[in-house]
Amino acid sequence: MARTNFAGPINEGSVQQNTGTEFTPSKTRNVGFVTSTQSFYFDYTSIDFTADDNRFFAASTSTGAQTLLTTEVSGISINGNRHAMTISFSSAGNDAGASTTATVVGTDVFNQSQSETLTLAAAGAHVQTDAAFNTLSSVTFSAAPLGAGCKCGLLVEDTVTFLCQSPFNGYPLSQSSSTVDKNLANNINIPAWSRITGLRWLNVVAFNPGSNLVAEFGANQHTAADTWTLDMDYFAGVTGDIKGLGHYNMPVDLDVATGSQTKNILNVSGSDTSPYENDKLLAITCLQTSSVASAGEAIIYVDYVQGVNNTN
Repeated sequence: MARTNFAGPINEGSVQQNTGTEFTPSKTRNVGFVTSTQSFYFDYTSIDFTADDNRFFAASTSTGAQTLLTTEVSGISINGNRHAMTISFSSAGNDAGASTTATVVGTDVFNQSQSETLTLAAAGAHVQTDAAFNTLSSVTFSAAPLGAGCKCGLLVEDTVTFLCQSPFNGYPLSQSSSTVDKNLANNINIPAWSRITGLRWLNVVAFNPGSNLVAEFGANQHTAADTWTLDMDYFAGVTGDIKGLGHYNMPVDLDVATGSQTKNILNVSGSDTSPYENDKLLAITCLQTSSVASAGEAIIYVDYVQGVNNTN
């Protein structure tokens, strides 16, 4: 099927510019813009991971670099998409009292290098990284963990981050990485300078975690030409429970509560460092409580007017 592609906004209206010095309807700009929509389908398998508190290493009482059992974090591989998760450290002794730290080095969901240093927990407790990791390259303890040691893995309380991106249409077209002429309908990458007019999460099959399912809507934030990081709540912060059937919309269901989030809705490039404004690849971060979901299907929709903040 033939198609027409527009790199800039499509507008409608007979008066493009304000004219004259008085407020006169016939002399005032009356232009509106055509709204575009991108969407992404996913199901529970995108957030289905195995909780394993020693996935990366069993209880260690050694200082320095730890021997990793695996460098791949989530174990989730869906339709060629990339996933990242927070990492948990469970302490047997009072490592917090000893101010022992762990330095975690790896990559994020965009395959960008990142590191984080955090203080370990008190006896019988655990701590998690703030950052979500796609891969690990090293974990280093500043001192030997106390008692029976500290282990590193994934807990139900860890978040899962995935990109609204797929290199082929796994559903509904049943495509795979070997498909010729792949369909890219399941992607949300919002053009720079656009204005979001709608942000929706539609559950067509309810999710069934042990308790709640909450989410954040994030994106890549650019600080230099080839430097960007994940801002987990770039567009919307932690939602209420959204596991049930139905539509969830911004700003109430999908929490758009801060000034920076409002700014980023009005101009998706609003938090980028000038002149490095860029397209926004939507990243969803989910937190499940009590247990991981074994059912659920959803579609994310983003409505926007393209590039309107970069044109007159």
